[in-house]
Amino acid sequence: MEILAIPFFKELIAEARSFKTPLYVVGGAVRDRLLNRDSTDFDLTGNRAVEIARAIASKTRYTLVKLDDTPGRETLRVIVTDPIQFDFTTLQGEDIESDLKQRDYTLNALAISAEDFINEKDNYIDPCKGQADIESKTIRAVSARSLEEDPLRMLRGIRFAALLDFSIDPETLNQIAQRAERLRESAAERVLYELKLYLGSNNATKHFGSLYDCGLFKILFPGVTDSKEILKARLALIESNTPLPQSPDEEEMVVPRRPNPALLKLSALLFSLGGETDHDISPIADFLKSMKASNAEIATICHSIQTGHLFLKGPQESGDAAMYRFCRQTHPSFKEGLALAGAVNPQWSVDSATGLRSITSFYETVFLPGLDKEALINGNDLIHNFNIHPGPLFKTILDAVEEAKVLGSISNKEEALAFAKNMTQKIQFQQGEQ
Repeated sequence: MEILAIPFFKELIAEARSFKTPLYVVGGAVRDRLLNRDSTDFDLTGNRAVEIARAIASKTRYTLVKLDDTPGRETLRVIVTDPIQFDFTTLQGEDIESDLKQRDYTLNALAISAEDFINEKDNYIDPCKGQADIESKTIRAVSARSLEEDPLRMLRGIRFAALLDFSIDPETLNQIAQRAERLRESAAERVLYELKLYLGSNNATKHFGSLYDCGLFKILFPGVTDSKEILKARLALIESNTPLPQSPDEEEMVVPRRPNPALLKLSALLFSLGGETDHDISPIADFLKSMKASNAEIATICHSIQTGHLFLKGPQESGDAAMYRFCRQTHPSFKEGLALAGAVNPQWSVDSATGLRSITSFYETVFLPGLDKEALINGNDLIHNFNIHPGPLFKTILDAVEEAKVLGSISNKEEALAFAKNMTQKIQFQQGEQ
C-alpha cells in the first residue's frame, strides 16, 4: 500500500468506529494486495460509508467529490493527494457477501475490513473464490447477469487480462461472445476509457485474440476490415519497440517508445480506415468523435496516421532542404508516424533502412535543435523594413528564413534581413512579369 495513504486510513478507521458500523475495503485494492502490487485507489463500502466519507472529509479538509447520487448507489470520492483517492459507496445488498456477489469478476469480488487491511491481516471475505482465481491467474465473471447489468464489464475483462496478464476463463469468454452486441449500450466515453487502458498495457497484443474472437473488436471498430492477423502484427511491432532493420555494418537505432502507447496502438488499428491510397482522414476523425475522444486525442491520432502515410510515400526529393520540409510537414508526429509506417509495412522499413536513418538523424540533430533556436526575424521586421503586411507572401518569407536558419545558411538578424530582402525582390519581380 502507498505509504501516504496510511495516515488517512488510521483516521478513517477511527471515524468508522464512531459510527459503530463495519467499513470494508473492496475490489482492486484487495486484489492488488494479494498480487503484491501498490494501490493508490481504494474502494470502500458499508451501510454508512457515504456518511463516513462526508464526516472524514469535513474533519481532514480533503476534497470531496460526488461521483454518483443515484439513490441506494451513492458514491463519494475523497482525494487525499495526487494520485491517492478513496471512493465510498453504499453497500449493495443486505450484507458484504451479497454486495460482492454483484461485482464483475471474481478477482474483484473480495473484501476485508478496513482495520484488518491497514493492520495487514488476511481475514478476506471471498464468497466467489476470487483468491483461487488470482492464484491460477484467471479472469472469471462472477455471473452472466453481472455482464448483462453493465455490458462495459465485458471490455473491462479484456483489459484486466492484459493488465495482469491473466487468462480469461473459457466460459466467461463464451458469455462475453453471446452478449458482445450489448456493448453498444455503453456510453462512448466509458468505452474509450477502457479501450485506452487495454491498449496502454504491455500485453495488449497477447490478448488481442480474445478481444477479436469474442466479437467485441467488430463492435468497437465496425469500419476496420483488416484481418485479425494483420492487426495483431501491427500491435506487436508497436509494442515490441523493435529496432529498425539494419545492415550488418550499421549501428542499431531504436525507435523511441512513444509517450502515449495507447494512442499509438489505436492509430495502428485505425490506420487503414481512411483507405490505402487516398489517405482520407475524415472517417478516422468521425470515428474518434463518435467515441467522444478529446480534440487533442483526435489531432494526435489523425496527424500520426497522416505522417505514417507520408513516410510510406517518402520524400519526393533528396538533399537537406527536402529533408527539412519533410520534417516540418511531419512534426510533431515524426516518430509516431515512423513507428506506424514500420508496423503497417515491415518490408518497407527493411528496404528503406538507410534513408530512414539519414532522415531520423537529420530530424534529431538538425531539425529539432533548430526549432529551439530563437527566430532571427519576425513579422514586425518584415512590416518595418519591407512594408510587407500579413498574407501569403508574409508566411512564405518567414518560413523560408526559418528553413535557411535551421540549415545554417544564415545565422544572425542581419543575414536574415538580407535573405528576406533578396527573396522579396525576386517574388515581386516574378509577380510583375505575370
